[in-house]
Amino acid sequence: MKKNNRKILILYSQLAGYLVSNLNYFLELNPESQIDIIYYPKSTNAPFDFQLHDNIKLHDRKKYSNRLLTKLVDNINPDFALVSGWFDNLYLKISKKLKKNGKPTVCVIDNFFTGSTRQIFGLFPLKLLLRSCFSNAWVPGIRQYSYANLLGFRHKSIQTGFYCADLTLFEKNDKDIRLKKGQKNLLYVGRLVKYKWINELVDTFLTIKAKYNLDWSLTVVGNGPLENKLPESEYVKYIKFTQPEDLYKLALNAHAFVLPSIHENFGVTLHEFAATGLPILCSDNIGAQSEFVINNYNGWVFNSGSKISLKKTLHKMMNCNHNELEKMGNKSIEMSKKINKNEWCQTLLNYANN
Repeated sequence: MKKNNRKILILYSQLAGYLVSNLNYFLELNPESQIDIIYYPKSTNAPFDFQLHDNIKLHDRKKYSNRLLTKLVDNINPDFALVSGWFDNLYLKISKKLKKNGKPTVCVIDNFFTGSTRQIFGLFPLKLLLRSCFSNAWVPGIRQYSYANLLGFRHKSIQTGFYCADLTLFEKNDKDIRLKKGQKNLLYVGRLVKYKWINELVDTFLTIKAKYNLDWSLTVVGNGPLENKLPESEYVKYIKFTQPEDLYKLALNAHAFVLPSIHENFGVTLHEFAATGLPILCSDNIGAQSEFVINNYNGWVFNSGSKISLKKTLHKMMNCNHNELEKMGNKSIEMSKKINKNEWCQTLLNYANN
C-alpha cells in the first residue's frame, strides 16, 4: 500500500525557478507529502524570487557543518533522496548511507558525453562512485541518457525529462499576437558570461546588420561580468535580469530566440522560448538542442565555437520573412510539449513510492 505522507529529501546546488515550480505543483497534487531541500545560495547573476509551498522547507547548506547536516537528514528520515551536486562529498556520503538502508537515491546527471580525455579516463572511477551512492538516474534528455548508461545505470533505472520549464509562464496564448510587420527582433536571455558566446553573437549580428542592412534588432537580457563590455549600438538593447514571469512579455516582441553557447549541459531556455512560439537559433553543443530544436524545421543549428558557422546561420535566419518565422515558431510549440509538468510529477511520485 502506497503511503501519502511521503518525505522527500533534495540535496541540490543552486535552485532554479522551474524546479521550485514543479515541486510546488507536485505538492498541490500530493498535499500530504513533505519536501526538505538542502541547497547552496543563489547566484547574484540570476537572482530568482521563489514562492514556496508550505510543505517545502529550505536549508542553506553553508549554515550547516557536516555533523549538523548529517543529524538533520537522520531526523528527516526521508523516503527517498534526489541529488544534484556531486561536488559536495557529504551529499554523496548521505546518499550512500540511504541506499544501504534500502532507500531509493536518485542522481541528477545533466552533462553529456563529449569524448573528452577527462571524461574517458574518468568513466570507470565515476561509474564505481555513482553506483555505490545511487540506485537511479534522472536526466534531462537523450544525450544525458546515453551518458548515464555509460556510467553504469541500466536502462530501466534511467528516467528523462528532469529539466522541465514552467510552461504556465511561457505557453503561447492565442489572444497574444506577435507583431507581424516592421522590424524583427532577436531575443537572447541568459547570463552574460564567456561560454555563452554573447560577445561573439553581438559582434556577428552587428557585422551582418552593417553589411546587409537587414531589418532586425537584438535584445539581450541578463546579468554577468560581461554586461559592461559588450558593444553598444542603436540596434542592440540591453535589459537587466528579468524574472521568469515577465519574460513572456519580451517574447511577444521577439521573432526568434538565440542561445549561442560554446557548451551548455542542457539549457532550459530552449524549452521556455520554444513554448512561446519562437523559432530557435542555437549551437550544436547544447544539451537541450536534441530535445527542442531540429535544424531547418523549427530553427537553425550552427557549429559550436565557429564564428563562420554562426555568421552563416544567423544571416540565413535574418533573411526569413514573417510568415516563415511564424510557421517555424508553431513547430517550436509542438516540440516544447515533449516534456511537461504532469509527467515530471509522476516520475517524482514513482520514486517516492518505491
